Amino acid sequence: MNPQVNPHNLKTGINLKYRKGAIKRTITGWKEISTMSLAMYYNGNRDKFYCAKLNYVLKFI
Repeated sequence: MNPQVNPHNLKTGINLKYRKGAIKRTITGWKEISTMSLAMYYNGNRDKFYCAKLNYVLKFI
């Protein structure tokens, strides 16, 4: 905003322009969406056959 101002030469009384900062959310990456990854990340009760069950159910959707 102030390209002509050298930070080493700042003095009292110099008017500087400023802009309020903002925090924004961004998507930094994607996880693979498959029945295996769903079973791995979201299977709370550690069912060994959860992936097979998801594959079975997806046939009917």
